[in-house]
Amino acid sequence: EYAWREPRFYASVSFNGCVWSLLKNAETTDYKNDVEKQVNYYYGINSDGFSGTGVYLRSGIGIMKYVHPDDTNRKEIKAKAEPAIRFAEILLIYAEALNELEDGSSYNIPSWDGSTSYTVKRDIDEMKKGIRDVRRRAGVPDYTMTEYQDRDVFRTKLKHERQIEFMAEGQRYFDLRRWKDAEVEESKKNYGCNFYMSDTEEQREQFYTPIEIADLPTAFSRKLYFWPISHDELKRNKRLTQNPGWTYND
Repeated sequence: EYAWREPRFYASVSFNGCVWSLLKNAETTDYKNDVEKQVNYYYGINSDGFSGTGVYLRSGIGIMKYVHPDDTNRKEIKAKAEPAIRFAEILLIYAEALNELEDGSSYNIPSWDGSTSYTVKRDIDEMKKGIRDVRRRAGVPDYTMTEYQDRDVFRTKLKHERQIEFMAEGQRYFDLRRWKDAEVEESKKNYGCNFYMSDTEEQREQFYTPIEIADLPTAFSRKLYFWPISHDELKRNKRLTQNPGWTYND
């Protein structure tokens, strides 16, 4: 099930049987001493997964994306950069914006200092600039010309690209609302691996049978596109009105 995925999967996802890089010597940063450990998430006392303690992956899938080898064998987590915005976000949002322009339309956008202007239109060569660098860094091929030419196909591909590239970065929540896809995507049931299965010959393969994750119920109504305005704020300003779908007592 986890074979032949793209490189970002193995760099970002902790799955049953995945390999973690560990720093063997916690007192040094000599990476020649790195070791690798295969981790399994079957049920059982001797398992790395659900052992009856209540601490386990509810879906059988975890996140490896933010973990540095130092983190796994030290008392303190290694400090990491926390960018306000990633360059990949700038590139992908640029390609998305160009795709939504009407065919044949063109706009002149002045530069920040007014010294020049830029012509903006649905230009496939420009859209490639927003896609190729992201996918090339990830080690995956560019989209085909057919996918670039069809606006709806490109939109679908780009949505999937953002879901992969920004996994666990807090972008998905806002993307689904910006696209008005939340009422569909967030109403779907969440499924994961059957983490109740142990590492025995009889149950090992059943671990991969998808089961609904009871701890992650899903529900969405259209009013959830907006948050409710606090009752205290409404009382302070009589000209404020509550957001659609919410009552003045919410």
